[in-house]
Amino acid sequence: MSLESGALLLARRAAALEGLSLSAYFSALAKKHAWASQRPRLTEEEQAAADERLAELDEHELGHDGREQRAAR
Repeated sequence: MSLESGALLLARRAAALEGLSLSAYFSALAKKHAWASQRPRLTEEEQAAADERLAELDEHELGHDGREQRAAR
């Protein structure tokens, strides 16, 4: 993956503000975008299940204090 320098700088700053590594930040961003792109194609029931699954993935990646687990860095 390659980014223009300005976009990379913004991503690094955003990741730092979230307390995430750049890789973890992009991973979370990609998952959220992928789920969001599928929403128009899903029924209400499927959307609810997708939202629940995304919340589970977020909880798995983040510690209970909202910080990224060290094993994922």
